[in-house]
Amino acid sequence: MKNIYKIFRTDLVNIAKNPAALLVIAAVVFLPSLYAWFNIISSWDPYANTKGVAIAVSNMDEGTTLEGKEIQVGDEIIKSLEENDKLGWVFVDEKEALRGVEHGEYYASIVIPADFSEKIATVVTGHPQKPELDYYINEKINAIAPKVTSAGASGIIENVSSHFVKSANGAIFKVFNEIGLELEQSLPAMEQMKKLVFQLEADLPEIDRMIQLAQTDLDKAESIVGKVDDGLVKVKEIGQHAEALGSQLETLLYEGDRVVREYAPTIQADLQTVQEIALLTSELTDSLIASDINADTLLHGLEQAMEAVDKGAAALERLTDVVKSIDTMISEEGKLQEVILTLISAHDRLSELRGIMASAVRLLHEGEEPAREVLQRIHDAAQEADRLLGELIQLHDERLLPALKEAVEKAKQGAPKVKEELLLLQEKVQAGEQELGKLLDMPWDPERAKQGLGTAMERIDTGLAVTERLIDRFERLNALTDRKPLQSPIDALKEVQKRFETVKERLQQAQQAIENGQQPAEKLLSGIGELLKEADRLLGEVIQAYEPVPLPALQEALAQAEELDRQVRGEMDRLQETAQRVIRLTDKGLSLDTAKVRTALLEGMARIDQGQAVIVRLIRSLDQAQTLVKDGALRDAVERLEAMQERLLTLKEALGKAYEVVEAGGQPAAELIHRINAGAKELNHGLGELLQIYDSKLAPALEDASTVAQQTVYKANTVIHEANEALPEIESLLLKAGEGVELGQQEVGRIRDKFPAAQTRLTEVADRIREFEKTGALDQILDLMRLDADEESDFFAKPVELKEHKLFPIPNYGSAMSPFFTTLSLWVGALLLVSLLRADVENKQDYKSYEVYFGRFLTFLTLGLGQSLIVTLGDLFLLKAYVVNKVWFVLFGLLISGIFVMIVYTLVSVFGNVGKAMSIVLLVLQLSGSGGTFPIQMAPDFFQKIHPFLPFTHAITLMREAVGGMLWSVVWKHALILLIYIVIAFVMGVALKKTFNKSSDKFLEKAKESKLIL
Repeated sequence: MKNIYKIFRTDLVNIAKNPAALLVIAAVVFLPSLYAWFNIISSWDPYANTKGVAIAVSNMDEGTTLEGKEIQVGDEIIKSLEENDKLGWVFVDEKEALRGVEHGEYYASIVIPADFSEKIATVVTGHPQKPELDYYINEKINAIAPKVTSAGASGIIENVSSHFVKSANGAIFKVFNEIGLELEQSLPAMEQMKKLVFQLEADLPEIDRMIQLAQTDLDKAESIVGKVDDGLVKVKEIGQHAEALGSQLETLLYEGDRVVREYAPTIQADLQTVQEIALLTSELTDSLIASDINADTLLHGLEQAMEAVDKGAAALERLTDVVKSIDTMISEEGKLQEVILTLISAHDRLSELRGIMASAVRLLHEGEEPAREVLQRIHDAAQEADRLLGELIQLHDERLLPALKEAVEKAKQGAPKVKEELLLLQEKVQAGEQELGKLLDMPWDPERAKQGLGTAMERIDTGLAVTERLIDRFERLNALTDRKPLQSPIDALKEVQKRFETVKERLQQAQQAIENGQQPAEKLLSGIGELLKEADRLLGEVIQAYEPVPLPALQEALAQAEELDRQVRGEMDRLQETAQRVIRLTDKGLSLDTAKVRTALLEGMARIDQGQAVIVRLIRSLDQAQTLVKDGALRDAVERLEAMQERLLTLKEALGKAYEVVEAGGQPAAELIHRINAGAKELNHGLGELLQIYDSKLAPALEDASTVAQQTVYKANTVIHEANEALPEIESLLLKAGEGVELGQQEVGRIRDKFPAAQTRLTEVADRIREFEKTGALDQILDLMRLDADEESDFFAKPVELKEHKLFPIPNYGSAMSPFFTTLSLWVGALLLVSLLRADVENKQDYKSYEVYFGRFLTFLTLGLGQSLIVTLGDLFLLKAYVVNKVWFVLFGLLISGIFVMIVYTLVSVFGNVGKAMSIVLLVLQLSGSGGTFPIQMAPDFFQKIHPFLPFTHAITLMREAVGGMLWSVVWKHALILLIYIVIAFVMGVALKKTFNKSSDKFLEKAKESKLIL
């Protein structure tokens, strides 16, 4: 806190002592007020001077005659404009008007065309036309002028329209007065007419009923005659053909009897064909059942093999880890690489074999047979595993055991060398301690310190490499035994490694300080010495712990490795035996001839298709014949054939499924084959029963049906002959009845066609009369027609008046704009401060970053408050701007200036010149997005979205409250939002200044070398 006030006090003293600085500061404080004042004065009351906005008017109207009276609307417009001084009206001809607008002498021109009055007069004709005014505007002269001139043109149109409506309505209401007198005189006659209409409306239903009754009776008579006549024609036609048809039917029946007798043996042969197909299908499935694989045996064998594979794979995995450790310990690293690769390949092949067997076992548990492809993959994987295991056993006997013994021997010989490395490492640590001691005891010399720290860093890097190598060697040796005798030295070495890493990090910090021209803190160097002492102590413990361990540990490791090797050797033998057993197990399933099975299944499906065709032909023949057989004698046979047709279809689907399995390389499930076999045998049995029924029932029934059909045809021919003789007499009677009905229908039809339209029209008239009586509309019309014509025409010319209520009145445009221009000048003032004054202090390394930030900020804040006082007091007392709450206007200005200075100062203090650019970008965004001039709803969508987050938005609102009248809920809301910007700026200044200044200082130095950038 002391240093903050020191910086602020120093700044004030420096300004007071230096006249040039004092002059610059005065200019910086005063300049923003000029920016605000000139803008406010220039926009003080722009709409009071619109009389200087020149608009040319040209009257080309030729006038017209309406009902014998000349009218000249164009002249009336010119007269009204001559009395209007709101705009600068200039009356010229059309050519001059257009030339003046084009050259910018007039902002706009209005041309009244020659037919203006003529078109207005068309309102009294049947085809009214809207008159037009030609309006020309030069929009490039000024952005606001088109809006002002457009308002003037609209005023002319409104004036003409108002006068027109007033005159037209006056004439209309005078006519209404005359019509009203005539209506009053006609009221008695209208009342009599109303009664007659109501009486006729009441009689309409009875009239309609009588017309409908006559129409219905005539329609019924016509319908009956027509139907009888149509029927008679058809009967006559049938009679003419019936006798010939009867003789033909007799001939056909005799022929049918002959065909039935000849076809009976064919039916019996077809049934025997289908029976033969069923027998062949059952023989095919019998052969498949005889060659089926025993699923239970396969399931049991695969499950046993999976257990053996799991045990063997685990043993191979353990052996692989041991062999890898041994391989890194012997002198020729990679000598056992072939053994390792073979172990890995064997393990992978066993895993693959187990996965395939697991899939097959899952299918067997679900009741499905494994596909032939699955059996083949099991067979191939088992053969590959058998081969790899044979190679592995040979490599084990020839290389693995000798390599194991060699690895242990090498480890014994290397034990003294390990101790030497530990002692050498301890010496390097002690040398580093001594070097640091010298640096601390001797006077500070940056070059000597830099050299000494570099030497220490090299020793630490060497120590880290040695430590990492020793830890790796100890861990490999430790992994060969279950007792882990080297765990304590390993843990101690890891602690030493951590100390070395910490020492290296702190040495780098010390080197960085020297590079920056600073002396490393004594506490940092002494801490490094303590870490090295601790590492020295830990290395002594490692040496003491390691010395008695190597020989017993290596002997124990050798014994455990040999025991593991014996176990794995036994597992490899068992694995090879398991692989050979799996090969034998899958051989049986693969021995079945798939090609023969596929051919047999295709032949079976083809035979079933043939059998189905035969059954369809039999069913069709028996369906045609059964209508002639008594007691449904053929129905039982048809039903049996339909049931056999369904069985054949089911049998074909089962054969199709079996064929798909075989085609995919698998073997059909036993359950499916047995189902096909049973279905074929059941079908064979049913066909045998049907052949017996045919001999005992079907053949006699067909013969009886033929005899009955011949007798029936003879009787029908006799009846048809008698009916044909009676038809001429009936036809004569129907002709006379039709002539009488036709005449009556014509007359009733004419009445019926015209009656609905008359009924609808009469009903509409009656409804309208009742509506007039109910609402009193006739009385209202008479009242309307008696109204005063002049008074009503005035009303329609201007039916609505606008009554304005100003809630927060501001007398002039300049005062209304003062919140925006005052706020804008305060931001510009903050930009001037950061542009002309430094955000940093001299000798800033003597201060903390936050002390520099707050110390210099107090200087900027003081100047910013001075700017605010000058601007706000000048608005009030120099410009005499309208402000309701003057004190709050000044106070809000001070608050806003302080916040703006804090935002801009923080950006420049943290980011340097980049911060100045950011402040200018913020200014540009706020000019468009704050809603200071136009409502923000008129701005593009992007500016509407950023509007609530801009400081200008809330600052302008506070100033407007003071100018027009304050609502405290609005004031508190926007004041609190502005205070949030203070918090954000403080957080950025305290948290980011130090970090960003480190990287930006060098950048600024480089930029200054250009001799262009401050």
